[in-house]
This record gives sequence, structure tokens and C-alpha cells, in this order.
Amino acid sequence: MLRRYGMDPARAGEYRELYDRFLASPLMQGIVRDHREVPFSARVNGFAFRGAIDRLVQRPDGAWALIDYKTGTPGDAGDYAVQMAVYRHAAARILGDSVTPYLYFVDADRWVEVDVDEEQVFDAIERAVRGIEEGDL
Repeated sequence: MLRRYGMDPARAGEYRELYDRFLASPLMQGIVRDHREVPFSARVNGFAFRGAIDRLVQRPDGAWALIDYKTGTPGDAGDYAVQMAVYRHAAARILGDSVTPYLYFVDADRWVEVDVDEEQVFDAIERAVRGIEEGDL
């Protein structure tokens, strides 16, 4: 699997430690459902999006968490606003329930809950697409 993703197989032990650390984190404790690499196709305000959500987990209290893995160190979560808004929208449609999006920065072992104003993000997407279609951008 490591070769498939272009990673050094000699570092398997290190990667295993990172994954064990992730699984030991408070958010992952007691999960009752765990879905990985969840493909989706969604329409938002008439725009088509396709992708794969890294992980969807259901907590013991029934709440759903959407997890997107990132490398490096946490920066501005706003950099991921469009991605996380689309993912959250798609996940909520797939699950029929609300979803809380999180970024997990593997190298730093840090979680960031992403608070995204979907309406604002989707309005920005619509303005950008209209600008491209009209030649304004």
C-alpha cells in the first residue's frame, strides 16, 4: 500500500506510529461506525462536485464527524473552506444527518474543527463561475 501512494516502505514503522496516535485521539475513541474513502457526487446550487471523503465516523453519542487528513502543520482552516463546505454538504446528504467537519494534521497530531458558512462559500463559488462564464475573471 505504501508503494501505491509513493511512500517509502522502509518508513512503515513510523507511519504505523502516526496511525496509532491518530486512533488513540479523543475524537476517535469509541466510534461506532467508520467509513473510509467515501466517494461522492453532489450538486450544490446547480454545480456538480465529485470526490472522496477521507473518513466519516459516528461517535458514541450518534454525532457524525467528517475527517480530512492534511500533512504539515495547521494553518488557516479557512484555506479549506470550499473543500470542507462541499464535503460536509455531500456527507450530510449521504448520511441524512448533520456532520461536523474536522481537519487532522498528521505531522502535528492536531485536530481543527472547521466552522464553514456554506451559504457564503457557495455564493462565492457561484460568483466565480459566473465571472468565468462571462469573461470577467
